[in-house]
Amino acid sequence: MSSFLCNKLNPLSFQGRINSPWGNPLTKGETEKFVLDYAKQPASMREREAKNLIEAYKWMIGNVSYLKQDPEGFIRHLNKMILEGVLDSGGNYRQKAVTIAGMNFVPPVATSVPPLMELLGKELKKGIEGRSALEFSAAMHTKLVSIHPFIDANGRVGRLLMNAILIASNLPVVVINFDDKQRYLDALSNSNEGDISPLVDFLIECFHEQLYALKGRHIKKDIEPAEVPEPQEIPQPEEDPIRDAFIEIGLPFVDDPLHMVMAEQIKEMSKIKEAEYESWKQTFSTVLFESRSIAEEFNGKYRTDGYQMQVMEYDMLSFDKYCDILQEQRVSRTWYFAVQIEGPLSRTKVLFFFEHIPNNVDSKQNVHKIILTLVRFDGATYQRLKSEPITLRSIGLKDGQLSFLGAGGQQIQDSTTRILRTLFAELIKAYVRVK
Repeated sequence: MSSFLCNKLNPLSFQGRINSPWGNPLTKGETEKFVLDYAKQPASMREREAKNLIEAYKWMIGNVSYLKQDPEGFIRHLNKMILEGVLDSGGNYRQKAVTIAGMNFVPPVATSVPPLMELLGKELKKGIEGRSALEFSAAMHTKLVSIHPFIDANGRVGRLLMNAILIASNLPVVVINFDDKQRYLDALSNSNEGDISPLVDFLIECFHEQLYALKGRHIKKDIEPAEVPEPQEIPQPEEDPIRDAFIEIGLPFVDDPLHMVMAEQIKEMSKIKEAEYESWKQTFSTVLFESRSIAEEFNGKYRTDGYQMQVMEYDMLSFDKYCDILQEQRVSRTWYFAVQIEGPLSRTKVLFFFEHIPNNVDSKQNVHKIILTLVRFDGATYQRLKSEPITLRSIGLKDGQLSFLGAGGQQIQDSTTRILRTLFAELIKAYVRVK
């Protein structure tokens, strides 16, 4: 395995809630603390799931060649490792019907699982054969999840399978952040209907995010001094049981006033940032709330005429990803919500996602650096608005208040409700046909 891959392939590659058993309540910080203290025994079922996933991830990295030799055995062993001590059925194909949380798709009956897995195994043995490694890995992941061969952990096994294919192609792993759960499930739903392009587009974003992280890591490595001085012998301090006790429980040594002051400073800064995040989140929540209220009123008035407005909620930005965007790290787009308007003959759909504010707007004072950007679905992909007859282009935050921006970055002066109603009216006029 190349050093390029070795630098990235480690359990901390699982961002958010460890590449997600989606119901696992461990936060990113709790996960990293558990991973770093890996020798300790799991104290809860969730910690057991976390440790199992790390073990399965490490086993996958070391046994990529086994995937092509015995694809079914590879997949079943991953499931068994993930469910070790959690479910007795780990590694065994399911014997009953199952449903997929958050999706309308119904997996095939249990008796179909063995033959379908045999076909999947043959396709995995056949390999890429001229296809894009990313597209092939996405397709295999989708097929496994749609078969849903196991009682539990199908998604985790599918993501490990996808990354095993990428590793076999000398590519870095793709990390699916917990923040993007609904977008991921939405892409899977499209895949189950025969359109894999939304999932591939999403994975490309995640892939670029990993490349960006790797590039940053290598840049930092390149600027390290070429020569490291020989370590000098440092005189050992006299035994001090009080100092040792503080060190053992992770507290700064009481005799270091600078350390103590800085610890308090950092703690206060963290509290301030968390408070700012909560305020930011609550303010942006009003956009979703107003959109839902308008949709409810719209449907009550116009459904009998063949019109309907649907608001689809995805994910609010987590505090961890919020901080990443503020630091201008490259991250996958977190979809917030979409609005679809249907008429008797056609429909249109727009999506709001979070991103860092463009540099040409960033010079304004008291403007928050994270905004909601509006894109429209053109029938195949979501596209940024350019010359479309839509006034609203993005929503920001200035002086603690929502700031609505038009095509040239100019501020739109009106109430939230009025601006959103204008947006939906313009969408209907431009894209919902009546003849």
